[in-house]
Amino acid sequence: MQPMPGVTHAAPIELSLFGSPQVLAGKRPLNLARRQARALLFRVAAATQPVPRERLVFLFWPDAPEATARRNLSVLLSQLRHALPPNTLVADSAGIALNPTLVAVDVARAAALAAAGLREERLDQLAAAVVLYRGPLLDGLALPDAEEFEIWLAQERLAWERWYLDVLSAMVEGYTAVGAYPAAIAAAQRALATDPLAEELHRRLIELYARQGDRVAAMRQFEQCVALLERELGVEPLPATRSAYEAVRDGTAAISDPPPSGVDARLVIRAPHATTLEPTPSDASHGDAVGPPGLPQPATPLIGREAELAALLSLLERDDLRLLTLTGPGGSGKTRLAQELLAQVAGQGSAEVWFVPLAALHDPALVLDTIARACGVRPAHASSTTVALATALSGRRVLLALDNFEQLLPAAPQLADLLQTLPELRLLVTSRSVLRLSGEHVFPVPPLPVPELTSLPSPEELAAQPAMALLIARTQALNSRFRLTTDNAADLATICVRLDGLPLALELAAARLRLLTPRALLKRLAHRLNLLTEGPRDLPERQRSLRAVIAWSYGLLNLQERLLFEWLAVFAGRWSIETVEELVGSPGGLPQTTCSTGWSPW
Repeated sequence: MQPMPGVTHAAPIELSLFGSPQVLAGKRPLNLARRQARALLFRVAAATQPVPRERLVFLFWPDAPEATARRNLSVLLSQLRHALPPNTLVADSAGIALNPTLVAVDVARAAALAAAGLREERLDQLAAAVVLYRGPLLDGLALPDAEEFEIWLAQERLAWERWYLDVLSAMVEGYTAVGAYPAAIAAAQRALATDPLAEELHRRLIELYARQGDRVAAMRQFEQCVALLERELGVEPLPATRSAYEAVRDGTAAISDPPPSGVDARLVIRAPHATTLEPTPSDASHGDAVGPPGLPQPATPLIGREAELAALLSLLERDDLRLLTLTGPGGSGKTRLAQELLAQVAGQGSAEVWFVPLAALHDPALVLDTIARACGVRPAHASSTTVALATALSGRRVLLALDNFEQLLPAAPQLADLLQTLPELRLLVTSRSVLRLSGEHVFPVPPLPVPELTSLPSPEELAAQPAMALLIARTQALNSRFRLTTDNAADLATICVRLDGLPLALELAAARLRLLTPRALLKRLAHRLNLLTEGPRDLPERQRSLRAVIAWSYGLLNLQERLLFEWLAVFAGRWSIETVEELVGSPGGLPQTTCSTGWSPW
């Protein structure tokens, strides 16, 4: 948005959105009486582009008639214009925004500093960015009567927290590269204060303490990690963490020389020239490692995906297939299927396999750096990441899995560049949207087949059907006394049908079957979004409830796609493209972006 003409002497506005929100006008606090007005200001300030009026109306009054909602928005905008200095709010055909010549927002400043720091390899800019993070976004702000705003706010808080942790991680690696171990330790401790259950941070601290020769601190860090994991999750540390501890205990941990004099780690990241594809020290495991490096070990067996797995293995045998994208709705099991596929390929020894989780990443500019870090590649300069990956992977047959790519679609052309540079590289991508790249092969991952309620087989045969098998297995894992019987078979089968065979929904339902009988659960499924919650703690927040899964997908849609879903709400069952075109009132009624997202009205 262009600066407002003729405005040069108005008092500047400073908005702090990290932590408890604050508005300063001319260095003095500015109080806005109405909570909705404050929320509107902060929502507009958090955006990098003008926010369309339709989106604001939906966030604050989704159930109100459109005329009423627009009138409410006009009232709030009028109140803000009276409370703020002249020309602070800018409204045009694109939407509502703040005048960038008059308003400074901490989130925008932090994002710019971090981007510049990564691009220019400057640790001082990364440090300045994290200093601006005073706590969760808009901490303490709540609009209980505006559920859509609350969903948006929860997503934004999570996204900024992950951004903060990503920047701290870059600082840890940067300081480590120049031997500034106290600074690296301070950054790791700061990250651990936000995410205390991140075992990789505990492991990194053990290694950093060892590098600077503080054996006592390293062993104490391991003890804290053990106690925390046992108390909060009831699990033991990973073999890699225990190996790091044992190396310190036995005196075999590497202790680096002090950094050379004259190196100013506050200014520039000077990474070593390592371009070999090896696990980094923090990811390496010893002795007890199971499976190939870089491949996670699922906690539960894959159920009901034999046909899909066989089809995918057959596809990967084709030499002309370089990019394979697993698509499907949230909770359909794309990640779990990809993990099993990688394990099968690794077992065959036909290629090296690497798994790169991207769910916590929200900045497309960091995709290549994240891939490089996961593969143990440390480029000499940020601008040379592609070159470093090309050098490390050249001549090697590698299957690289990129998990949860849907929020990073602008980075898709970078994947095309990698494939062009490395003819032996193949990519396996999981995403709720297709990448729309040349040569992409799309494999939809459907829900699990559900029983036919009109002719239920015997309990033994019913238990072998995919959706039922998953529901029973997950329920018995939580309640060993649970059994499929002739009395509960029909109710369990109906639950599978009502949940459309969606694996995540079935797992969440299994958690409820610890306390509810199948019939009692079935009666409550009319309110499934409120019922199917409290998923496993080791899952991302967006997969711990059915509502969160839907909210994540909905948040990735543009305005046109959201309006389309409002129109589709009139259908109780299946629909066709021709029907939608008639509903919309013009040929080609489906938005092009929606047609490429990989979802379908099954």
